[in-house]
Amino acid sequence: MLATAGMVMGSALFMGGSDGYSPRPSQPVMLMSPPPSYAQFTSLDIVEAEPFFRRLKDSTLMLPASIEVTVGLGASLFDKEIPLERPRQLRLMPPFPGDLLNPKSTHGDVLIQICSETPEKVRSATQYLLDRIPGHEIRWSAHGFRNDNREENGRALTRNSLGFMEGHGNPDRRGSRRAFHDMIEVSDAGEPAWARHGTYQVVRLIRLAQKLWDADPVDVQEKIIGRRRDGTRLDGVAPFDDMPFTGDADGSITPLDSHVRRANPHLPGIEPPPMLRRSFSYGRGEDAFGNVDEGLLFVCYQADLARGFEAVQRRLAGEALSRYMLTTGGGYFFVPARLEPDRWWNS
Repeated sequence: MLATAGMVMGSALFMGGSDGYSPRPSQPVMLMSPPPSYAQFTSLDIVEAEPFFRRLKDSTLMLPASIEVTVGLGASLFDKEIPLERPRQLRLMPPFPGDLLNPKSTHGDVLIQICSETPEKVRSATQYLLDRIPGHEIRWSAHGFRNDNREENGRALTRNSLGFMEGHGNPDRRGSRRAFHDMIEVSDAGEPAWARHGTYQVVRLIRLAQKLWDADPVDVQEKIIGRRRDGTRLDGVAPFDDMPFTGDADGSITPLDSHVRRANPHLPGIEPPPMLRRSFSYGRGEDAFGNVDEGLLFVCYQADLARGFEAVQRRLAGEALSRYMLTTGGGYFFVPARLEPDRWWNS
């Protein structure tokens, strides 16, 4: 299940009481709420799973209600002594065309994502947990933020590092909750019972060639994206309208290699991306060569990796935007409906 505000275990939410610290279960609707403005992603390799998850759950329950914590399980975790069957589609994230994955910034046994409305709260909560959970080593971490973070027409929007508003292509959270959850929650088909109602999470550290991008005129950038900076499509279709590219088969208005046209071409037999994007911008300072490392922390959730992220990623191969972006890390993770170490080790 998924939850709304406060603290999320996997996707099971626990909110503070009136003092902000007395935990109690809340309704499972986390991904139906807009993401907070700041996030810290910390990927860990762990030694012993049972004491790690027991302490993680206990420690997280002590966090204030303003903190949202999501725990994802990596494929490598299931190579350890853990009494859980691996989710059907969970594996190490493969490199896609154009990727240059750094092993030190990719994968991990467990991914802890902490979100809140101030960077100070995020840093404090992250350190609180890391100080209390045993037997772990940080594999990689990244701090994310959402500029101009707001909600319109049932979608969470943010202005990314490219200078464009993103989030218009997400599903409308005001619609059918059943349809929304069917898109992101795994069903019983082929999945272990413990994974029911969980979701597959993809995280991609996408480095941006900011100087190269900024050197292009805005009209060139808009043709690369396929939208104006305010989200309006180049053919005049309003930002939230999901319409075919009528009368533009040759791409004279919206180029065939533009991002929006590759991601969702509106062609027979190609479904709109069945996934929820919940991304952040990131900045990691200078790399070993003195170059600024900044870009996009792409994050999405789906019930089916093959139909969701992977189908879109294959279509994006060769898009015009690819010359400005380089994926250097991230991973595939499975976010369980609830983190239940007592049940997992006592069943």
